[in-house]
Amino acid sequence: MKNCYKRLTHHARLTLIVTIIVGGSLFAWAGDNNWVLGKWKMRFDPEGSATDYLEFLTNGDVVNISHDGARVDGMYVVSDDRITTVFSKNGKDVIATFFFDAQHTTLRIVTGKSGQETLYQKQPMPTPSP
Repeated sequence: MKNCYKRLTHHARLTLIVTIIVGGSLFAWAGDNNWVLGKWKMRFDPEGSATDYLEFLTNGDVVNISHDGARVDGMYVVSDDRITTVFSKNGKDVIATFFFDAQHTTLRIVTGKSGQETLYQKQPMPTPSP
């Protein structure tokens, strides 16, 4: 089994991991989850990390954009009370779970070091030019 996993492409591995996490459903789009699409800016980090962004795309991809512009690609699934992401960083798959508020304006994730919450806030969508 381990050799089969190694032979999978990066995208296939991420798809497999996300599928297992959500119990066999690749994209859990129960109802209208378009609210998640777009950029989310880190507004508070108890550990003082530099501001970064999450960008959720319509195809199920998510990108983490650091303060210096470095990008880490991943995939996401929206469920009843959370967004589960899988990022590939330095050859390893990293699973992160973000919880959202009822208004769908804030994402919370518990940090690894302090156990406190880092907060992300939805950024307004740009208005198209006429």
